[in-house]
Amino acid sequence: MYRFLSVFFFVASITLAQADTPRPSTPMDTLRLMKAAFLAAGLAEHATIDRSDMSLKMRRGDMEWSSYPDNLHLHLQAAESDDERKALLDEFVNAMAEALEQANRPPDIRRIYPVIRHRDYIKIKKGQTGPVSVPFAGNMRIFLVEDLPASTPFVIEDDVKSLKTSTPALVSRAKKNFARLTRDARDERIANGLAIRVLDGNYESSLLLDTKFWNRKLRKHGGVIAAIPARDLLIYYAGTDPQMPATLKRIVNDLIGGLDHAISTDILRWNGKSWTAIR
Repeated sequence: MYRFLSVFFFVASITLAQADTPRPSTPMDTLRLMKAAFLAAGLAEHATIDRSDMSLKMRRGDMEWSSYPDNLHLHLQAAESDDERKALLDEFVNAMAEALEQANRPPDIRRIYPVIRHRDYIKIKKGQTGPVSVPFAGNMRIFLVEDLPASTPFVIEDDVKSLKTSTPALVSRAKKNFARLTRDARDERIANGLAIRVLDGNYESSLLLDTKFWNRKLRKHGGVIAAIPARDLLIYYAGTDPQMPATLKRIVNDLIGGLDHAISTDILRWNGKSWTAIR
């Protein structure tokens, strides 16, 4: 059984990183440090830097996962010494060790959240058990992840059986779980009536599932369109200007090439019950 892990955070400590840990100038430098540390620690048998989404793709036994430099890169840049950077990298390696230890047990249903990704986000190879997903809108699907302190592993089809539930029931529960997080979401206004919906850098795309918020906007403004060009970027417009879909499309097309964790250039319209792609 293959497990899919996507690690964003780090905790605790394990002294396996290289003795000299120079300050990384770019995320690519941090990815190289991560690769060396994971291989040295024996946590991965194979590790490859994927430039398409700036991640480190790793495999050990029947598990495959991705790790991103995100927060680690910022902390390594801010650290004042090699020793401090070494400690941070050790902590990150330990987080991966914890995630791998937890990967083979059923997920905690209370910690399962929905995320929206491109339908081709995960490529399934022969012999792999695929992640749970359902159609969303346009070229996107809803996937499920377990939100852990050190990682966000994808919920896979075998987990549905282990939890003795169904895919629709698990997706419904994940949405209810996520509703607790939406209380922390906020708007940041930009030009021309557009706004960015902000949460924590990992679940912005999932905010499209906050139906109560979008229905309030629809009732007040008469129309809502939105786009999620990246995992951490939700742009929307509430109003009835017929030019705004084209305006938002141009903005998204200009942005998408320079974004990490890209999702889609589709522009979506909220109808009070669901999102549909504007064609």
